[in-house]
Amino acid sequence: MTKHRQLTDKARLFHTQWIVYWAMLEQTAPELIPEFKFVPDRGFRADWKIEGYPILIEVNGGIGMKKGAHKSWSGIHRDYHKARLAAANHYWFFPFSVYDLESAPVQHIRAVHDCMTLIDRER
Repeated sequence: MTKHRQLTDKARLFHTQWIVYWAMLEQTAPELIPEFKFVPDRGFRADWKIEGYPILIEVNGGIGMKKGAHKSWSGIHRDYHKARLAAANHYWFFPFSVYDLESAPVQHIRAVHDCMTLIDRER
């Protein structure tokens, strides 16, 4: 694995749920690349990229906090800009909240898995 910044709690939460999901299917989980810089000349990074797929995962923490990064206008604008950059660079972009992954992880990770299946069919 390449050298990367220390993982945040929210990124570790997705990783844990990802491993559990694939174990339930009795399959090996595809590797997740942490802190993936998806636009070389920009500073934007996704929490995860799925190895072998143009799929990016972003877990937005701090949504319910008074000063959360994803609550202010500038933070929300940055999130939208990041999602548009991902799409413009041919990535599927899946943003999740911590609540999504704590309340219904299978449902949300299944959506990513369904996308992987769609991509595999088109190859």
